[in-house]
Amino acid sequence: MRTASSRTDPISGKLSSRLKLLLAAAALAAITLAYTWPLAAYTTSAVAHDRGDPLLVTWILWWSSHTLPLSDAWWNAPAFYPSAGVFAFSENLLSLAPIATPINWLTRSPLLAYNVTFLLSYLLCGLGAYFLAFVLTRSHTASFVSAVAFAFAPYRLSHTQHLQLLSSYWMPVAIAALHLYVREPRWRWAALFAVAWLLQALASGYYLFFLSAFAGLWLVWFVPGRVPLRDCARLAVTWLLAAALLAPLLLTYRAIHASYGFKRSPVEVVNYSADVMNSVPAYHLISKNSAVFKMNSCSWAAWSAKHCTMRSKC
Repeated sequence: MRTASSRTDPISGKLSSRLKLLLAAAALAAITLAYTWPLAAYTTSAVAHDRGDPLLVTWILWWSSHTLPLSDAWWNAPAFYPSAGVFAFSENLLSLAPIATPINWLTRSPLLAYNVTFLLSYLLCGLGAYFLAFVLTRSHTASFVSAVAFAFAPYRLSHTQHLQLLSSYWMPVAIAALHLYVREPRWRWAALFAVAWLLQALASGYYLFFLSAFAGLWLVWFVPGRVPLRDCARLAVTWLLAAALLAPLLLTYRAIHASYGFKRSPVEVVNYSADVMNSVPAYHLISKNSAVFKMNSCSWAAWSAKHCTMRSKC
């Protein structure tokens, strides 16, 4: 028989979980500031890496905060005059607008809006991975380790200048929602997956394809024999609704690109695609080519300077 002292207080349990989550978020924020330092001290005058893509993305976020998205004026952004539809020449980053737009409005500093969005990408990726890991393990420790591994993965370091690739925080949320749906087929988990999928697609066109392919494979692996057909239909309906919301944007992209004759040749597809060797663990490549990968102190300093130096605005 359980005594009163042996019973778990549900309120204290919830508070404990919330406190652990807050501590994890605070730790991720601290790591982010240290990892990207000294960017936090120059958020209104500098960008990380170089002045190419970061300033382009700064302009994209600024334009979406001053023009109604998806309107004719939005598509006909002030660039490459007199060409029309030039906003379709790059990513739209619409799911980043809720972060950047208020900052642009309040501070009138496009660089500050960009840098806050940039820094938050690390924190939000960590929290997204934390959510997925906690759904799978129910362990706060394992979730925090997963958060750090995902948010500060070497892949992200190689794309410091590409905010759209850094903004991958909706992918783990989408996959966590699928796991929750298999356990408990309810509308809220189906809706969470669809919303996360849509927001990820609006952050990066690359991740639209990556996440869609991964989610499809996930469903093939986990759903058969676990989820009744009626519940599969519910998930399909929510995904189709999200796709319907995205369709007008994609169709406009297609129409504008077709009007300019934009397309990828088979040669470009091959050159920019991964090959079989990309799935081989890196240490095998290093062990076979140790001479190539050896770095003395001078080359290491040069590498560090390349990735850590903050370059101020022109």
